[in-house]
Amino acid sequence: MGKGLRPDIWVSDIYSINLGYLKDIGIKALFFDIDNTLIQYSDHESDDRLDAWLEKVLDEGFGVGFLSNGKDERIFSFAEKVTVKGETLTKHPNFKVTGSARKPLSKGFRKLAGKFNLKKDKVAMVGDQLFTDILGGNWFGCYTILVDPINRDDDHWFVTFKRHFEKPFLKKFKKS
Repeated sequence: MGKGLRPDIWVSDIYSINLGYLKDIGIKALFFDIDNTLIQYSDHESDDRLDAWLEKVLDEGFGVGFLSNGKDERIFSFAEKVTVKGETLTKHPNFKVTGSARKPLSKGFRKLAGKFNLKKDKVAMVGDQLFTDILGGNWFGCYTILVDPINRDDDHWFVTFKRHFEKPFLKKFKKS
């Protein structure tokens, strides 16, 4: 029947992701949701800690993709503010974007994986929402990593509504 809403792993934040383990299981690219995964919903800027961590991910040989239901303009605007090795992230050859992804549908996942020329079993989706990031990643067939939202109080009203329905599922899952 598949994993449904169950993530492969659940960690407190992106900085808790074990990159060595992901390498060991054959992951070649990490796809990130942006809002409340990388930055708060109301933020539009990166910070030094996030920049350094994304640089580390790229240095470890992973591709970095932003996969968001948000509009392309917002995603590119944010990516332009991330700095790796003194340049904007958008200039890095191992960085790709797919906006208006319509997660949990698989089309956006397929599109972004295609930009990296990777099969689904070489991709990990990292996000804070069960009904979009995790369900979508599971439907697509990639590895899924659930992170705690950076700030639930900063969610868009519709996300706050959806989080109410996530609670019973989260109680069943144990943080790994």
